[in-house]
Amino acid sequence: MMLVLKGRLPCLNDVINTNRTNRYAGATLKREIQDSIALALTNQVKERYTGKVIIFIRYFEKDNRRDEDNVMSGAKFILDALQEMKVIKKDSRKCVHLLQEVFTDKGKPRIEIEIEEVNRQMMCDDNYSKKTEKLAIPKHCEVCGKVFMPFEIIDNREFRGWDICSLKCLSAWSDAKKEKITKHCEFCGKEFQTIAISKMTCSDNCRKKLSLKNRRCGNGI
Repeated sequence: MMLVLKGRLPCLNDVINTNRTNRYAGATLKREIQDSIALALTNQVKERYTGKVIIFIRYFEKDNRRDEDNVMSGAKFILDALQEMKVIKKDSRKCVHLLQEVFTDKGKPRIEIEIEEVNRQMMCDDNYSKKTEKLAIPKHCEVCGKVFMPFEIIDNREFRGWDICSLKCLSAWSDAKKEKITKHCEFCGKEFQTIAISKMTCSDNCRKKLSLKNRRCGNGI
C-alpha cells in the first residue's frame, strides 16, 4: 500500500527549538503534526495490518539544506499516526521494520510511505519468540530485488542468513559470479569453456579415455 504526504514534516531541530520556548509546546507540536498526517492519509488508507510489516519511507526534499538525520526524524510522527489510525498494530520492532531514504525534488516535495506485509506473517503478541525476533530482519534479494524473510522456507529449503530469495535466484547469482575460461581438451584437443580451473577434458567421454590412457602409461603398457 502506497501513501503520500504532500510537502514536508518538521524535523528534530524544529521540535527541539519549540521545546525551548515552552515545556508543553513540543507535545502540542507533536499532536498537531500527527493530526495533520492522519487527516492527509485517511482517504488513502485501503488496508490495515495485524502482522509484521516493512515500511519504506522516502523523503523528497525541496533542497539539500536539512541533514538526513533531521529529515528522517519525521518517521516518529508518521509511525505514531499510523498506529493511532490502526493501520499498523504497533510501531515496535516486533511489528515494524523501517527503511528510509532521502531524495531531492525541487518541484514536488513530498513523503512516500510504502507499507508491505512480510511474506511470513508474524503476529504481534506477548508470545513473540526472541529467537524469531533476531532472525526477523527482511532483506532484498541480490538478484530479483524481492523483499523476503531470511528464515522462511522456500522450495523446501531454508534460506537463513542468505541474501538470495529462491533456488532460481541462487542459480542465477552463482552463474553470474563464476567466470568461464577457455581451455583445450587434453585428450582430443577440442576447445571448450569451463568455470573449473582444474578441468582438463571437454566431456566425460574424453575424461574416461584420458584416465585409461594415463593408467596404461603408468603400467608401461
